[in-house]
Amino acid sequence: MDAVPPIRDLRGRPRRKPRRLYADRGYGFDKYRRPLWKRGINPMTCAAYADLYAGTGDRAHPLASPVFADLTGLPPLLVQVGANEVLLDDAVRLAGRAGADDVEVTLEVGPGPPHVFQHHYEHLDEADAALDRATRFLTAHLGAGHPGADRPERAH
Repeated sequence: MDAVPPIRDLRGRPRRKPRRLYADRGYGFDKYRRPLWKRGINPMTCAAYADLYAGTGDRAHPLASPVFADLTGLPPLLVQVGANEVLLDDAVRLAGRAGADDVEVTLEVGPGPPHVFQHHYEHLDEADAALDRATRFLTAHLGAGHPGADRPERAH
């Protein structure tokens, strides 16, 4: 038997939509973006994962989410996310927060890669390209101010 979408009853008929199917109740999702159910995401699943991650703790605590942290003094950040990523809103908010805290930040939003798409290197072209860009980002920033840092180390 196929799974029943959360917006349908057990007979497959459309249910009346709950008033708020956004995961903006401290889960970090932007209530002004498309509702989760329109993106094919079950908000109850998001809530369950948030509970597993934060438990009874405050989801707005800076240690629970860097979106709420003071990022002043951090080195340059590279944030890579897909346009359909469940955490897209958090990624955008993190980049905005970093910029507001005078942190150099590069935000890359791909047209559709899945969550943690970089993990699919050698199988997903977007992952390979993202890791190549991350390598260039790290090389440029870690080598800044260090003579010879652009040369690879020799194996011993």
